[in-house]
Amino acid sequence: MLHFRVTDASLRHLQNPANFHTAATELLDWCGDPRAFQRPFEQSLMGCLTVVSRVAAQQGFDLDLGYRLLAVCAANRDKFTPKSAARWFPLVCIRLQLPAALG
Repeated sequence: MLHFRVTDASLRHLQNPANFHTAATELLDWCGDPRAFQRPFEQSLMGCLTVVSRVAAQQGFDLDLGYRLLAVCAANRDKFTPKSAARWFPLVCIRLQLPAALG
């Protein structure tokens, strides 16, 4: 399994329509591994998910891929700290109109 390293470059790739698909696909693959949700990665993962939630619906990005990625992470919200889950997931669910049960 690929280890998705969150760097400034990763965040820039997620914000760039030309690189979004590759970066978001790599992140989605990484989130298929339960280790992605370990506490040491939480802040970085939240940063990536925040970027995805902001740009996925914009022209040139991939709303479906963004939706799938955010839905996978929302379904695993119990693996995040209560603070992160309570603050972040309801906002993302509203933004992307995910089912309320996920938030």
